[in-house]
Formats: sequence, structure tokens, C-alpha cells
Amino acid sequence: MTFAKPGNETLRLLLLAGVVAAIELVVLPLFASDLLMRSVRWPTWAHLLAISTPRLLLMAVLVVALGPFRNRALLGGFAALYAVLLFVRFKLSEVYVNWDDVVAASRATLPYVAGLAGLAVGLLIRRSRVVAA
Repeated sequence: MTFAKPGNETLRLLLLAGVVAAIELVVLPLFASDLLMRSVRWPTWAHLLAISTPRLLLMAVLVVALGPFRNRALLGGFAALYAVLLFVRFKLSEVYVNWDDVVAASRATLPYVAGLAGLAVGLLIRRSRVVAA
């Protein structure tokens, strides 16, 4: 694959950051609210899975598609910025969370945790492909 060369790793990471920011700020808020309204009457496990899956899959697919990333400092910086972006999105979106209710707290936090898990899954998948090659 000619796109994933060590010389353009910074460019790929910047591209990943731009795509993730666009998806988090523009696409996911519209999609997530619609998904939340549709799945609210589902069983709790299915609802939580449905609202968490988009971020998990998007991050995993994006990291696998734009990886591998060998520069740990740049990758750590991206992961930290993504965590800050998710935290800001959480603070803006989840104005009030009933922390006493486990389902409400899970509903508020699980999609954001799934985004970080998707980043980790994508890195693990991409790393296993690089090690196997």
C-alpha cells in the first residue's frame, strides 16, 4: 500500500484528526440524536449497544484505514486530543445526567467511552496486520 508510508505518517494523522473532528462535530450529533430517539424503547442492552456502536466502529475503521502509526508521541497527542474532544462533546451534550441511575449514567457516558475503545481496537487491528506482514 503506497499511502501508508512512514514518510507521510504525520499527514495521515492530521487527515485522521480532521475527519474525526468533522464527524464528531457535524455528522454524529445529527445521527446520534435520531438513533437515540429510535432506540429508546428497545431493551436496555440493545439501546446501549445501538448508541455506542457508531463511534466504536467509525474510530476503528478510520484508524485501520489511515494507519499504521509508529510515532508514539504523535499518536499519543492525537489520542489525548480525541479524548479532550469527546470530553467537550460530553459537556455540551449531556447537560444533566442522573448519576444515581445506572442506565442513565451508562447512556450518557458509554458512547464516548466507545469512541476511545474504537481508537484502541483500530490500533490493535492495525498493529496485528503490521506484525503479521
